[in-house]
Amino acid sequence: MNTKILLSNITHQRFIPFKHKLKYNVPSLFLNLSELRSITKNNKLFSLNSFNLFSFYESDHGYRDNRSIEKFIMDNLNKFKIKYKKLCECTLFLNSGGVTSKTFYIPMNFFFLKLLIYLDKFLSFLFPKIFSLAYKIVLIKN
Repeated sequence: MNTKILLSNITHQRFIPFKHKLKYNVPSLFLNLSELRSITKNNKLFSLNSFNLFSFYESDHGYRDNRSIEKFIMDNLNKFKIKYKKLCECTLFLNSGGVTSKTFYIPMNFFFLKLLIYLDKFLSFLFPKIFSLAYKIVLIKN
């Protein structure tokens, strides 16, 4: 079962006009749509299209009528085809530097950065479930 409740940390930081930092936890629900109906049968706290502690209403997403969210996603995915799909970002993500120059980063020369890019691609290719943090995907409309 791939459906999970995730707890993420959100951080906002401001330097101008005054220094301010805000950090808080945000729960997120990662739903595997093919498991959606079985989750409601196996879990007393989660419901599909009905009131509960955790509820997912299909009418709040997608077509916003009685059609399923899975149908909405499949209908829209069929409008596109994948032109490019690549696993990426293992070590490079850790050294992205952020938006402001006050964010911590490790300065590197060009040779070492190229070496790190190849290492990143190698680890993401060999062990995608451990090292890949993202996909690069390019879609084109049919």
